[in-house]
Amino acid sequence: MQTAVVIASAQAETTLQQAAHWAEIVTALMSFVVIVTVVLLARQVRQQALDGRTNLITTVGGAFIDHPETRKYFYKGATPTGEDDEAQAIAVSLAGAMDYTAAHFDHMPSHTREAWRAYFDFIYENSPVFVEHLEEHHSWYGSRFQEYFGYREATPYVRAWRRVRLGGTYKCPKLLRNEPTASQGPGSGGRPG
Repeated sequence: MQTAVVIASAQAETTLQQAAHWAEIVTALMSFVVIVTVVLLARQVRQQALDGRTNLITTVGGAFIDHPETRKYFYKGATPTGEDDEAQAIAVSLAGAMDYTAAHFDHMPSHTREAWRAYFDFIYENSPVFVEHLEEHHSWYGSRFQEYFGYREATPYVRAWRRVRLGGTYKCPKLLRNEPTASQGPGSGGRPG
């Protein structure tokens, strides 16, 4: 009788070991499936963000093609005289595209994010019609966009990036517009010429 109990116990132990082994295999497979799913979802989010940015920037680019005379209001620091509906419409479209882009900074490779930030800074420094639009309507846009342009308290991440970019001190773009750079000298209002 003791032999039968020992055999039954050994069989139960073997069955438990086999079950544990299969449980380990199933757990490993499930972990693999979860990892693959997360990677595929991350790729999909990045692709959707890229598609959205591309569509928005293509729209703005199309406006510059249709109305090349408005480029000076965004790239040359010119101020529209009177009502320039095309320039104002482009400012709204550009702000929307930039808002969408800023909302997706976290999903971009660092070199892409830095290129967009350089573009944001350039537009802010060279487009009075864009700045006027932001001054009047910054509440239309998301928090990341507002933080970037100084309409909302910047996150530590944005402040750290600006510190590196500006040689150790954080300054929001709104404040930078009125500060001359070393090459411009005092009294130029931070703008060339």
